[in-house]
Amino acid sequence: MTSWSISSQITVAGGMTSNESNIFIANDATNAIFLYTLNGIYTGVNWTLETENTNPRDLASNGTDIWIADDVLPNRIYHYLSNGTFVNRTNTGMSFLSGITTDNKNLYAGGYSDDLSNFTMSGSSV
Repeated sequence: MTSWSISSQITVAGGMTSNESNIFIANDATNAIFLYTLNGIYTGVNWTLETENTNPRDLASNGTDIWIADDVLPNRIYHYLSNGTFVNRTNTGMSFLSGITTDNKNLYAGGYSDDLSNFTMSGSSV
């Protein structure tokens, strides 16, 4: 097992995901995403989340885009390009949104007290 420290950039880790070349880790304390190589080296790249995206609970990626589950009301999913460009937000209608994943066709989101919901990659309910 290999491990590395992220404490010099991230004080409160929110969620994380990866693509073929980077690991994306949310800093819940600063509402920013930090990029690391797959070997755990900080790339020096980070980007700030949309103003309303204040509690990045979990992240999912299809390799080119990132979706972030935010559990602050109204519990939205935020869509970004992997370079940090904001694309859109989706109101999930869920309470306490806590997790998100993708099969590269749909997004699947779950909450502490809700059933699993699924959405298209553009954010529409399926």
